[in-house]
Amino acid sequence: MDKKPCATCKSAGRGSISLALVGTLADTRIVDTLRRFAKRARNVRLELRTASSAEVTDLVRRGEVTLGLRYFSPDGADLVVHPAGAEAVLVVAAAGHRLAGRRRVT
Repeated sequence: MDKKPCATCKSAGRGSISLALVGTLADTRIVDTLRRFAKRARNVRLELRTASSAEVTDLVRRGEVTLGLRYFSPDGADLVVHPAGAEAVLVVAAAGHRLAGRRRVT
């Protein structure tokens, strides 16, 4: 496996990038971003695979994938980690529930 596939793709406009991601992260934004990338980089082969967060890290460490998208920051100085966005987490309750509409629950 080419140790610098992203650099190769950027400079030559061809090559391959493999991405492992946690399946629940494959939302519309990620899919749309990957589609835009695929249209701009037609000579770059993009391979996707889903895994758990721990598996994503293991795949990157073993060199089986180029990049990974996972939850939370993994341990270890052997990886370069950059935040890729923030995910909104919302509390949802039925309108008739006794806690619905409360700003604070103690």
